[in-house]
Amino acid sequence: LIGIVHIKQAFTVAPDAQSEARITNRITKGMADDWTLSSSAAGVRVSTIGTTVVLQGSVRSNYERQAIEKLARQTDGVQAVDNRLEITKK
Repeated sequence: LIGIVHIKQAFTVAPDAQSEARITNRITKGMADDWTLSSSAAGVRVSTIGTTVVLQGSVRSNYERQAIEKLARQTDGVQAVDNRLEITKK
């Protein structure tokens, strides 16, 4: 074709609800399997919107806050983590 120098096809595949649920389940299971987390970590709410994970709730220490965020960041399919966890000492 005369005048066309380059054609670029750019598209992104949006994650589906199954992918979001899979990410959420992997993180929730990872927290349950981590013996270093206190029982308060069981109350952490994990939700996934697209490729972003939102962590909400209370934990007992900064260590737990960071450990849960790290777990979320290392989960396949996660591109961002919104860590809203609060530290409450009980």
